[in-house]
This record gives sequence, structure tokens and C-alpha cells, in this order.
Amino acid sequence: MCSSIRDSSMKIQIGDVIATRKLTGTWAGKPIDILVEVGKPVPDPQGDWICPFRISGGPQQTLFYAAGLDSMQALYLALCMIGAKLGSEPYVQLSLKCDDSDDLGFPLPQVLR
Repeated sequence: MCSSIRDSSMKIQIGDVIATRKLTGTWAGKPIDILVEVGKPVPDPQGDWICPFRISGGPQQTLFYAAGLDSMQALYLALCMIGAKLGSEPYVQLSLKCDDSDDLGFPLPQVLR
């Protein structure tokens, strides 16, 4: 299961940040830094595991999570969702780079390549 919204009453929090990545790009003709943070996977009261992640510093501030059967799947799906989000609007317009490379280092589902 992969989800960014499961229950509107559920409060998503980043919790303990276990990994960060700084990306650079341009927005409205000016340099911009995008910070990607991944939170520690935690058990979900519904029985799954969730892994929160935040993308900040650009046209949107987003806090989402991925859900999986265990912590490893939740983490992997969060990384995939980050890759998918950064490869779509509005982020795709920012010409993002990681350490001067176009490869941002996040898995991208085959269907989105």
C-alpha cells in the first residue's frame, strides 16, 4: 500500500528525521534550495508502518507519508514517492540538481521514466 492521505483525521508529523538531501534549482528566475527530509518509519495504529517525508523550500511545502507492511517497505515507498513528486509539477519546472547532477538520487517507478 502506498498512500499520501489515508484518514483526514490523522495528523502527519515528520518525527525523528533520519535522512536529508539538499537540492538546488531556479524558481521565478532566482536560485532556490529544496530540502527533502525523511522521517523515521513508525507503526501505524491501523497495523501498517508509515514513513513521513517533507519537501520544503519551493513553491509548495509538502508533508506526506508512505505506508507499508513493515518499516523497510514504508521507507522504500517514501523514497519512491519523493522521486515521483520531484518529477512532477511544480518541482519539474525548477530544473532541480543534486550536487550539480540531474540525477536526484531517488527511485522512480518505471511508469514515470
